[in-house]
Amino acid sequence: TNEQVNCFMPDKNDYQVFEYSGFKVWDANNNLIGFSTNIISDIENNDIKIEFIIEDIDAVYPLIIDPLFRSLVLNVINSDDASAQFGSSVAWADVNDDGYDDVIGGAPFYDKGITGDGGVFVHLTNLYGISEKPNFKLLSSINDSRLGSKVANAGDINDDGYEDIIAGAPYQYYTDGVYGYNATGAAYIMYGCSYGIDSNNILEILPPLDDLNGNFGSYVNGLGDINGDGYGDVI
Repeated sequence: TNEQVNCFMPDKNDYQVFEYSGFKVWDANNNLIGFSTNIISDIENNDIKIEFIIEDIDAVYPLIIDPLFRSLVLNVINSDDASAQFGSSVAWADVNDDGYDDVIGGAPFYDKGITGDGGVFVHLTNLYGISEKPNFKLLSSINDSRLGSKVANAGDINDDGYEDIIAGAPYQYYTDGVYGYNATGAAYIMYGCSYGIDSNNILEILPPLDDLNGNFGSYVNGLGDINGDGYGDVI
């Protein structure tokens, strides 16, 4: 056919996860060129591809293919707190080692009872797309800590085969029992596991005691295994 094609691919819940519309092909003489489409399903590797086959036997090159890519329609992820600034920082990591990168979103002003405490939300992905609701969330219990100002893939820092996550809370309050420090900051490590994030194993990292107003956690990231000991390192 030389008519435009409209491809729609639903997931298992009939939600649209892929759309390709308005596809046409012309040759150098402005003649419409025929083409066909083929869906390739690789069940073993959980992969689906759409192949466009151009019938160019009588075509005069160069060909014009429009559009090369139209749109990829994914689920829109929203926060249940409109002022959370969810998505201020976004990262991805395969936390459950299923071959699909999972999405981590920071919401530094997420507020559910504590002003500006912030949070980190992990949405798992699979062959059919991304979970609209978070499969794991880490919420701060400290006022104005702004957890989630920065989130990042930490790499596999405990060498268990699952990628881990690091998140910063640069305004987390700290007290030594006598004095309080409003911008001490902190970083949190969330360990990946077979079902996503191990909620029973969250590591809090605090700054050195000689730097208690330095907004520790303003920037966090994975560095890879910089000392060659088999464990991912972070900054």
